[in-house]
Amino acid sequence: MGIENYNIEKYIPDDFLSTAWAVEHVNIKLAAGLILLVLYAIFLTRWLGGLQ
Repeated sequence: MGIENYNIEKYIPDDFLSTAWAVEHVNIKLAAGLILLVLYAIFLTRWLGGLQ
């Protein structure tokens, strides 16, 4: 029981600000990933269009 409780507590943040910061950071990473995917798709279509 003690080990399970420790694992659960390990994932509970110390305060709300750290949680908000972590969520904000995840959103920034997701947005950056989406932008990179879009740029990659545009690059691929331009490159494949240039080959044909």
